[in-house]
Amino acid sequence: MNTATLGSIVAWGRDLAGLPVGGPFSADRWRKFANQGLSELHYILAESYADWLEATQSVALVADQTDYPLASTVYKPLSADYVSSDGQNYNIPRFMLSERNDRQAASGWIGSSSDYQMRIIGAVMRLQPAPNATGTVTLTYIPAHRDLAQDDEPVHQAIPQGWEEMAAYGAAMRGVGPLSPEYAELKGMRDELGQRFTGYASDRHAGEPGRVNDRRGSSARRLLYGY
Repeated sequence: MNTATLGSIVAWGRDLAGLPVGGPFSADRWRKFANQGLSELHYILAESYADWLEATQSVALVADQTDYPLASTVYKPLSADYVSSDGQNYNIPRFMLSERNDRQAASGWIGSSSDYQMRIIGAVMRLQPAPNATGTVTLTYIPAHRDLAQDDEPVHQAIPQGWEEMAAYGAAMRGVGPLSPEYAELKGMRDELGQRFTGYASDRHAGEPGRVNDRRGSSARRLLYGY
């Protein structure tokens, strides 16, 4: 559990920059610097696709409606599940952009979970074919970075303890500015930590055996045979 807060990163950044409280920038500007550093760290975890960050959105289906607005926090989709009336979850595979016109009408499994395909397009989740009944889809996604507002707000708990050092160096780098002689050293440390953490983040599931997952077949099999 990471115990760092926005305020502790600001203080760390000020110390690295050698700039005291009451210096050239306001407290709000320093919070902005710290949030920019945290954002860089957030997207290192997000781009690793190693299950560091996860959130869900529940979407109520409407008959004949294909497009559903996304929550403002959605960054990248991970999976989508159709939730049946009896509480069973069925995987909804993603269709490729070149397949966008292939399933204008359902065939065989009309309205069933195995029929649905999804894709994130712009600010909506698009389903094909259009649902012919109500139901619910649970979208699991990687959330976008959210700025912290108060000094006592904790950093995202997915950030491993100690990795906030990168955000502190990012804040310090921005505090001294590119014309300062200390800028290159601070930026170099920020970049070095970023490269190191990128490698660490991508290896989170190292050693886990790989396998081929028949995602479409599993949903149809569950509908047919119940397993």
